[in-house]
Amino acid sequence: MIVTQDKNPLARLMALLPMQVAREKRRAIEADMVAIGKYEHYRQRVIRRDWKMGSTQVDCAAVIMRHLGVTLEFFTGTDEQREEQIETVTKAYYQQAFVGEGVFQPIP
Repeated sequence: MIVTQDKNPLARLMALLPMQVAREKRRAIEADMVAIGKYEHYRQRVIRRDWKMGSTQVDCAAVIMRHLGVTLEFFTGTDEQREEQIETVTKAYYQQAFVGEGVFQPIP
């Protein structure tokens, strides 16, 4: 299980991504939220520390799903399902960044 200080699963996921990736994803998500007219919902609610992900508006959830690679269960599922998705998404980025470039090779 991944442990961070933030209660918001979206904030935890973003905090665990490589810094440059998180910055790019955050900008892309914010731009799409502005484009669909949901930036205020995102800014005032979705990224709040104590936000219940199941209360996220569907169109906002779709933007986040598209940019971060999470599924609907990230918003509607249990805490365990969210943690599994956070682990899966972050692991994929680190494997791509390190193993893909030959910087880090897992021990057989």
